[in-house]
Amino acid sequence: MRRGGTLSRRGASALEFALVGVPLTLLMLGGLEVARYAATVTSLRVVTDEAARAATLRGYANLLSEAPACTGLAAGEEMVSLAGPTFLLNAGQLSIRVESCTTIGGMTTVGLIARYPYTVLLTLISPAGVTLTEYATASFS
Repeated sequence: MRRGGTLSRRGASALEFALVGVPLTLLMLGGLEVARYAATVTSLRVVTDEAARAATLRGYANLLSEAPACTGLAAGEEMVSLAGPTFLLNAGQLSIRVESCTTIGGMTTVGLIARYPYTVLLTLISPAGVTLTEYATASFS
């Protein structure tokens, strides 16, 4: 509208903010979601490594007591209790299982698989969650 020979600027700031503010807000939220995903993956890796360490200690203790190394490390056995504290992870949703335990020539190898459901907070990115999976292998003699 013209008012006294000049264009009216009423509402221009609100329109400019709507055009620039919404994409910037979505970009910021997306960046936070990527950071949360990276932190969750890192936490899952740390917990999986701690479970592998605990499995080797359990197997080594078995050897010291002259029991077979894989005693208590059967395939499918849950290892969450040995993983230690779970930073950023809900321990009730975390699954760490022994995938394999083999002894060949005095060398014992334990394979672990960890799974954790990750739910995206910003549903515009992905409406469904994903299951993060991490593998670890530890050997001892």
